[in-house]
Amino acid sequence: MRQWKQFKIKLTTQTPFRIGGVKPAIETTVESPVVRLGDKIVVQGTSLKGAYRAELERYFIDTFFDKTNKKWREQWLKPCIPADEKTISPDERKLVNKGFYKYSCKYPQREKDYPSSERYICPVCYLLGAQGLIGFIHVPFLNLTKGNAEPLAFIRKDRIAGVSARGALAKFEGIPSGSVFEGIMNVLIQDDVTGWSLGQKRDLADSLGDKWLETNEWNKDRIETELIINRLQSIKHLGGYISKGFGLIDIKVEQSK
Repeated sequence: MRQWKQFKIKLTTQTPFRIGGVKPAIETTVESPVVRLGDKIVVQGTSLKGAYRAELERYFIDTFFDKTNKKWREQWLKPCIPADEKTISPDERKLVNKGFYKYSCKYPQREKDYPSSERYICPVCYLLGAQGLIGFIHVPFLNLTKGNAEPLAFIRKDRIAGVSARGALAKFEGIPSGSVFEGIMNVLIQDDVTGWSLGQKRDLADSLGDKWLETNEWNKDRIETELIINRLQSIKHLGGYISKGFGLIDIKVEQSK
């Protein structure tokens, strides 16, 4: 038997907002629509999950990494970059070399493939899952419940002539400020088959596992408040065109009744 807890996520746009979707097959004047699922305008789970993961990573680095001495207060709290030696970018490699991150928490983590200092599952992957290992949180799609997509246009400026560039008019969709997206996030609290419980170390065969939970500093309530609710509510930007003034948001999270 599985026990779940549900949290209601309400995202309110503070400025115009957009996440780009696929141009429809039918003829349309809009060159760059917002993302839709069927006939519903949505924030897809991957976009929300990416922003949430970034907030979690930043929280652990800002809170538990001593930037002066370049040491972690607790080694097992170091988050991972979901990439390995073959797929990591040069900029990401710099972050690993500076000690902010370790390489991917891909599971299993056999001893021959991982140094002992990295054979643990980081707290971010504990919550959101890693390659080959599910997590405790199912990040949802958010559906637009207030507002609608509106056509917009922008004109690219010719940097030399100082006037509008020829053929530079582009039409796209945006969501106005004050619009609302909502969804329900499911968090696994207890699984009687696997023996997993939120806030407790899992029994994993090919890994040192959830070492960060061995100190008993973290429990279910602290994880729910500090790592789930507070971190989701700390997301302040999402989507594209941020340099054009888009993407400022406010998120509220509360337990669903």
